[in-house]
Amino acid sequence: MDRIKLQCLLSGVDTSLQFDKKSMPGEAGPCYMITANGSFKGYISRRENGSYQSLGTAYYANEDLEFICAHLVESLAGSLGRNPSKI
Repeated sequence: MDRIKLQCLLSGVDTSLQFDKKSMPGEAGPCYMITANGSFKGYISRRENGSYQSLGTAYYANEDLEFICAHLVESLAGSLGRNPSKI
């Protein structure tokens, strides 16, 4: 299983995020289960245009989700040695 861990500020609070890659029926792009400080916070899926969207209940405001996804893409690019715009 692919797992990515990040530390960042969300709404002014230091947050430990963990992303576990999951296969979700009906979703074309990679999906990740998000855990924040040990608590389940939902799923995100990559859209065809490269952005990410919440699946099901949205636990984060749009600004926080955009921030989270930007860090995820940056982390993925770094681990793959690729340009973030290509992830």
